[in-house]
Amino acid sequence: MNKTTHRARRYDVITDEAQFRALQPEWDALWTRAQGHYYQ
Repeated sequence: MNKTTHRARRYDVITDEAQFRALQPEWDALWTRAQGHYYQ
């Protein structure tokens, strides 16, 4: 029997500009790990 753990997905809607801008370091790190480029 396959023991798979199901994870609940959670989505937050950011409506405050300051909160949105506070996410930039996290997004920059994600792009770096993915070896991505902006505007892809």
